Amino acid sequence: TQGQLVQSEKMAGLGTLVAGVAHEINNPTNFVSLGAASLDEDLSAFRDLLFELLGEDNDPEVIEHFQDQFGRLFKALGNINEGASRIGTIVRDLRTFSRLDEAEKKRVPLVENLESTLRLVSAQYRANVDFRTEFTVNPEIDCFPAQLNQVFLNMMMNACQAIVARYEGDGSPPENTILGSLTLATRLEDEEVRIDFIDTGIGMSAETQQKVFEPFFTTKAVGEGTGMGMSISYQIIEKHEGRFAIESEEGVGTLISLYLPLN
Repeated sequence: TQGQLVQSEKMAGLGTLVAGVAHEINNPTNFVSLGAASLDEDLSAFRDLLFELLGEDNDPEVIEHFQDQFGRLFKALGNINEGASRIGTIVRDLRTFSRLDEAEKKRVPLVENLESTLRLVSAQYRANVDFRTEFTVNPEIDCFPAQLNQVFLNMMMNACQAIVARYEGDGSPPENTILGSLTLATRLEDEEVRIDFIDTGIGMSAETQQKVFEPFFTTKAVGEGTGMGMSISYQIIEKHEGRFAIESEEGVGTLISLYLPLN
């Protein structure tokens, strides 16, 4: 119970932080986007005017020189727009992930929540993990979005850590060294939606599989895990009238299937 209360406080604090950060970042990001769009229009008008004044009979080398300069400027504007777009995506992902202001159940598209959480996790592990998706269905489900996203986060983080654990060198694995893959898949089975988290990590022994949902059980080193993540995930899924299924083999990988009722 104490562990759950601590986790609830962490999530509540995250919600407050995300709301404030999203608001503060969104305003200057909008200024950048609007400014870049306005500058793009002005630059296009100036380019058209300049080439009109130069005329077609002007020195081809002069015209080519100006075209090269305008090309560089438009490329720089494109980079500004792409950067602003990425910031906006990150803010939306954080909002989707937290959704802590939604205390009541809400009907939301499943894949939207999976994708936003995946983007947050992949930002940390993309140098060592190959992320794949096989979303064959995207049903809307009644859920507590923040709690469900917490489960998704736990599943993905555990999978990524299991993959990184395959590295046998000293310290952290070097960047751009793919150690394994994490695949997310969705499908319909009867009146349920099945969500698969498939990793090629170190896998779990039969004993670990039996204890994985027990409070305070962890295979991580001291100080690296509380052993409450899977226990809390189990209770959240139980609250949603769902269930887990686990298949794992040491040295091969793990498949965790999450079943949620459609209605």
